[in-house]
Amino acid sequence: MKENNGIRKITDFLKDNSVFKKATVLSENYIPDKFLFREEEIKKIMHNLTGYFEGIPPNNMFIVGSPSTGKTHIMLAIANILNEHAMKEGDNIKYIYVNVGGKTLPQILVDIGSKLGLNVVINFGLGILSMINKKLNGNYCFIFDEFDRIKKTTDYQNPYDVIINSFSRIGSHVRVVVIANNMKIFDKLEAPTQSSFSPNKLYFRPYNADEITEILKDRCERAFNEDVINEEVIARFGAWIYRTGVDLRTAFKVLLSAGRLAGSRDNNGKEQKITFEDLQISFKEVEKNILREMLSKLNDAELFFIHSIAVAQKERGKTEIEKNTVYSTYQRLCNNLDIQPLSWRHLSTYIAPKIEIQGIIKSEVHGRGKGKGTSTFFSIDGSEINEMIKMTTSEINKRLAEETGSAIFGGGV
Repeated sequence: MKENNGIRKITDFLKDNSVFKKATVLSENYIPDKFLFREEEIKKIMHNLTGYFEGIPPNNMFIVGSPSTGKTHIMLAIANILNEHAMKEGDNIKYIYVNVGGKTLPQILVDIGSKLGLNVVINFGLGILSMINKKLNGNYCFIFDEFDRIKKTTDYQNPYDVIINSFSRIGSHVRVVVIANNMKIFDKLEAPTQSSFSPNKLYFRPYNADEITEILKDRCERAFNEDVINEEVIARFGAWIYRTGVDLRTAFKVLLSAGRLAGSRDNNGKEQKITFEDLQISFKEVEKNILREMLSKLNDAELFFIHSIAVAQKERGKTEIEKNTVYSTYQRLCNNLDIQPLSWRHLSTYIAPKIEIQGIIKSEVHGRGKGKGTSTFFSIDGSEINEMIKMTTSEINKRLAEETGSAIFGGGV
């Protein structure tokens, strides 16, 4: 019998989270103590990088593979274990992990300098390299993650070559591990740099359907209490993840969201269960959150370009929009916001390709009609048009509010 006319005590709400045994194992920052189906890759990395402990300088490494294949977490785990071992043995060996994705060359050098205990700022520029060099008085292995996502600038058009050329030529006491999603980034290095780098190349293959299911099953066993999600649901979810190409990081977020959804239901004291329908609902929410995060990281020109495509598609009721229409819609948006529009050359050369790589828009070149030649057409998934307009409008208003103190943009152009 409930006390106080059925009003629950605050402590009663603790039971609403009873589906979880350890929710943190589904977080993006969780590093597991074992990695399924990656024993061969770990063996090769460890065999090479432990050379320092035997007095043998390791080889440089180039690790490549599609997103969510375990590259980052495995290297983080290995770096942590080897640093602990070096400290325990009293060896002057350090494995330094640096995520360089989305950073400019000066920002990367400041990050490296800070990890070495140097007091450096961006204004020091390439001068930081000489400071780093003087600081390296032992054996060092630098692990550069998301290497293919380094941000190019006007001053540094090929930051990839600068970093590898600088660190691979310091001496045998310094080694470099590059982690990337795209093998072609190696071609960005000049021939002399490729020669001095000469890495052992290691490919992380994608997981197959059965492996994905086993990985999800392992995480579910760690994350949820017994019988919260059954093997049939996990197998169905695993097959769906493989078939649709969704990466495992997103899959873990979906499981976390589904667990919260199931835990929030009042089942009259019965155990909450995660159903496949819960996973479908959670995926849509997670997908929206991922898109919101992506939009928040875009610059204004990129954000306006996406908004213009979405609005143009909705106004004309078409699945794709010709470039001239996109540009005229973009110009109207800029005029309404009292912003100087960029040239079409700039948008098509620098803005559109970056957005397309992220999978937010698509572009295709084909005919405009009989006798009218060809042109570039842009599109956003038709099922996402209204949601995209809503999200871009919200982000534009947020930025306007930060600049002017008020949000006045209504979403149209």
